[in-house]
Amino acid sequence: NPHFLFNALNTISSQVERDPRLARAMIEHLGDLLRLSLESRDRQEIPLAEELAFLDHYLAIQQIRFGDHLKVEMRIHPDVKYAPIPSLVLQPLVENAIRHGLSRRSSGGTVSVSAQRIDNQLEIRILDDGVGLPPGWALETSHGLGLPLTRDRIAGLHPDGTSRFAVRRRPTGGTEVEIRLPLSAPDEKEEEEDQVDHVLPA
Repeated sequence: NPHFLFNALNTISSQVERDPRLARAMIEHLGDLLRLSLESRDRQEIPLAEELAFLDHYLAIQQIRFGDHLKVEMRIHPDVKYAPIPSLVLQPLVENAIRHGLSRRSSGGTVSVSAQRIDNQLEIRILDDGVGLPPGWALETSHGLGLPLTRDRIAGLHPDGTSRFAVRRRPTGGTEVEIRLPLSAPDEKEEEEDQVDHVLPA
């Protein structure tokens, strides 16, 4: 998203003289983010762990930008670590939560990402406690492009109707995104682990 890149570069620029070490850390995260996006651009699906590694670099930059105003919670069950998901699908959804939900509150808030197996499906939930959806909002009539495109992309990868994509208000405030994908048997290949281990932002 160009807005994210511009904001990240502006933050780096503001920190170059004030805190060179912090600026270097942001540049490293941004470089890794761009490298991972290029590596996955020709793949329709990637292991969840790779997607989370990409998301971690994005969140590390955002946490530097927002400081204590942004809290992140990750709950990823080990048995879905290598489950295939659409590439680069989580970061735009988390960015939506931060940009449209949390950044509009002076106190900030929390974004939570969870993934678990439910029967033969992978369930991913992205929650925020931000300002919530506008009155009367519905995915079917949304004027934005990002969420409908994500819904259509997931449906296109699973035309048999085994997937689900939903966006709704949370009763306690904020927004919830739910993704359900068909889940095959767990992959026991451990040789990939060094490449895709999930590391939370510092």
